[in-house]
Amino acid sequence: DSSSSSSPRKGLKIVVMAGAGMSVAAGIPDYRSGKGIYTTGKASPFTSAALHEDPEKFYGVVRQMIGSANDGNGPKPTLTHWFIRLLAEKGLLLRLYTQNVDGLEGLTGLDPELVVEAHGNLRTGRCTKCQRAFDQDEFKTKIHNEKVPLCPDCSAIVRPNVVFFGEPLSTRFFRMNHDDLEQADLLIVIGTTLVVYPFASLTNKVSPLTPRVLFNNEPSGPFTKCDSEHNYRDVFCPGPCDSSVSSLASALSWSDHLSALSSSQ
Repeated sequence: DSSSSSSPRKGLKIVVMAGAGMSVAAGIPDYRSGKGIYTTGKASPFTSAALHEDPEKFYGVVRQMIGSANDGNGPKPTLTHWFIRLLAEKGLLLRLYTQNVDGLEGLTGLDPELVVEAHGNLRTGRCTKCQRAFDQDEFKTKIHNEKVPLCPDCSAIVRPNVVFFGEPLSTRFFRMNHDDLEQADLLIVIGTTLVVYPFASLTNKVSPLTPRVLFNNEPSGPFTKCDSEHNYRDVFCPGPCDSSVSSLASALSWSDHLSALSSSQ
């Protein structure tokens, strides 16, 4: 109810699940919306085949997503990313589980311990042959100095540490999600169609009495049944993610704090 402001109770534990819709306002396309990568006939950029068949094109997409290492250009966190940072500042964020590999939540200064990158990241890499690891600074330098980053040890292509199609999700995802979802007092789902498993299964791991909220353009997963007379805990907030979090921040009297955070970038 946005007609009166209220504050979440002290000690509330919120788990956030985020998908590509959260980064659309940053200029990064999602996958399954009307203008998404799949619906416009394009193949997923993050597959082993895409990397090896056209590595220059592959890394062109990577550079587009992470911007320039030298002049700071590139996508910036959206209001929704800053809202998640605000939840952390309020001591309410138990964990963010994200499908995104763009790393925008990290640019808000969000503690990495609060983040589970289920599908990996574009910050670090490894050799496709000898498995040599490349840390954040080394990998960024190679991306921006070489059209196709090659391993200095064996000359094979270096890949980012994203989860390619058919590969298992991160070990951190499997290690932490059971306890986190069991503890959650509220589940907020943002910008995802909830069709990619096992990530989508997280919605079913919270307690049967835990409220679940979806911010998305279209209802998805269990939120397609919000109008059912049997629904007692699910809420669907239609529209762009940034609009929904802005309304929520206003209802909580957090708008000034959120504005101050988002303008700090």
